Amino acid sequence: MNLIQPDGKKVGHLKSIQLNQETIREAQTGAEVAISIEGATVGRQLNVEDDLFVDIPERHVKVLEKEMLAHLPVHTQEILAEFTAMRRRENPFWGK
Repeated sequence: MNLIQPDGKKVGHLKSIQLNQETIREAQTGAEVAISIEGATVGRQLNVEDDLFVDIPERHVKVLEKEMLAHLPVHTQEILAEFTAMRRRENPFWGK
């Protein structure tokens, strides 16, 4: 999956996630994990403290907003809204 910065700039491809030096499939909210990103180097293209988004396909956002939004935790809804607002700065009709 591809990662992007909050300004929409592409960072690279997520290769793996590790927690306590063990590879995991997903990170839980609040977990401090290490990630391996193909195409990016910490200190050059990004910093350790940088927030990153998974670049969710537009069709997936449509489904999330129309069919599943009420079932998502509030924190996840807020992140989805932030991601969608970022995408809509470039294209006002993105995900509609």
